[in-house]
Amino acid sequence: MKFSRFLSIIFIIAYMLVFQSCGNDNENGSITLSVDRSSVGTGSGIVAMVTVSSPRGSSVSGLPVSILSDNTDVIPNASGRVNSIGVANITLQPRSVITTQKIVNLIAEVDGLRSVSVPVTVTVPTLTMAPPADSTFAATGSINQKVRFVATNMIVTFKDSLGNPVQNQPITLTVDTINNQRVGDQVVFFPTAGTEVIAPPGTITVATDSAGTASIPVSIEIVTPSSIGSQHVITVIWKASANILGYNNIPLTFTASGATQTTVTN
Repeated sequence: MKFSRFLSIIFIIAYMLVFQSCGNDNENGSITLSVDRSSVGTGSGIVAMVTVSSPRGSSVSGLPVSILSDNTDVIPNASGRVNSIGVANITLQPRSVITTQKIVNLIAEVDGLRSVSVPVTVTVPTLTMAPPADSTFAATGSINQKVRFVATNMIVTFKDSLGNPVQNQPITLTVDTINNQRVGDQVVFFPTAGTEVIAPPGTITVATDSAGTASIPVSIEIVTPSSIGSQHVITVIWKASANILGYNNIPLTFTASGATQTTVTN
C-alpha cells in the first residue's frame, strides 16, 4: 500500500509539472492600449500603441497584435507585431464614408489577451453658410420694373475635420430656387470687380481665404409690385458645396444651404 501511495504522489507531481509547462506566458500577462489623440478626422490618422508584458519575463517580441474596432465601417481593424521591448505602434485611419461624427471603441488583442476599450471620436469637415439677411424695401412708384435692391455678401466657411480653417478650398455657390419668382426676378453674383454672374442658372466657384471663408458679393433683383398698395415677396434658396478627397482618395461632397427673403412694397 505504501508503495502504491508513493506512486500516486509521484504521478500527481509529474502531472502538475506537465500542466504548468503547457501554460502560455501571456495568459497571465498584461496588455494596454493607448492612442496619440482621442479625435481623428476623415482623411487623417491616429497611432495606437499596444504594450505587452509577460509575468515570467520571457520575450514577447514578434507576437502578432490586432486592433479590433466596434464599427469597422468607420475605423477598420488593423494589425501589427510587437517589437523587442513589447510595444507595437499601429496607424489607424478612418474610412471617408461618413458625414456625421461617430464614436468608435477600440480594443487591442494579442495571444488571447484583450485590453481595456479605448473610445475614439471620428469627426468630419464642416461647411457652413451665412446668407444675406432678409430685407424689405419700398418701391418708388415704379410698376413691373426690375430694380436691384440688395447688395450684400454671402459668406461660406469651410473647416477640416478637426475644426481648423481650410485655405484655398474651392466653394461652388448656386441659386437652388427662387420661390414666388416672377419674370425678371434673379440674383447677381460679383465674383470680381467689374464682373457679373446672373443666377439662376449662373454658378460661381470661389476659393476660401486663410480663415477658411469665402465672401461673395451678391445682389437680388426683383420686379416691383404691379399695383399701388401691394407687395411682391420672393425667397432665394442658396446652395454651397465643397469637394475634398478623403481616405483612399474617395471624393467627399459637403453642402450647406440657406435662404433670403426679399419683400418689395408699393
